[in-house]
Amino acid sequence: MLLLEDPTKTFPKRVWYEKAEIEKIAETCLKNADWPKIDKGPAIDIDRVVERLGFDLDIRDLPESVLGTTIFTNTGKAIICVSPALYEGLENSPGRRARLRSTLAHELAHALLHAEVFKEAQKGAMCRSEASGGEEKAYKGEWWEYQANLGMSAILMPEKLFTAYALKVKVDGQWVDPLVRTLADRFEVGLAATAYRLMGMNILSPDEVRDLSELGYA
Repeated sequence: MLLLEDPTKTFPKRVWYEKAEIEKIAETCLKNADWPKIDKGPAIDIDRVVERLGFDLDIRDLPESVLGTTIFTNTGKAIICVSPALYEGLENSPGRRARLRSTLAHELAHALLHAEVFKEAQKGAMCRSEASGGEEKAYKGEWWEYQANLGMSAILMPEKLFTAYALKVKVDGQWVDPLVRTLADRFEVGLAATAYRLMGMNILSPDEVRDLSELGYA
């Protein structure tokens, strides 16, 4: 981790992480939370992770289109806030559950990765806005949102566990769409987030992920 000048001038400093560092931070986070799973499957119980790590979760009304925000107090403590709208219609909607889970993991990643930034800046919050086109398009190039998305993926789709499942599912021939859909279902994450995670781990190529746009989810 390095503190560098922020080219966007949003903060006095920006924090630089290698991708491997973010993977390690996520792994340590899950280890400290004792790797909670949902119904003995591979899906990470993100609510329990937040609870076991001692972060406060606040369900509160947020500005329109804002799904979640992480508030840093002047003592450096992080409070994870999410919109109550995320909890509507969860029972019969895997997509809505995936959106809630990804928002919680995204805000947790801010809490884990960016406390030092707020200590330097003395600003109050980072937020995740709703965007069309999947989780990976929910930012507009901001380095802090890019890092939080990497952290979200590493928390919900842990590298070693996710790779093992991906290699089990992979079959010859037209396997890309079934692979993404199966892993998204097992890890309870969105299709686009799953596809980008597979690309980031070099299991799918950029061309294969671009081809998925024809199926309406990448």
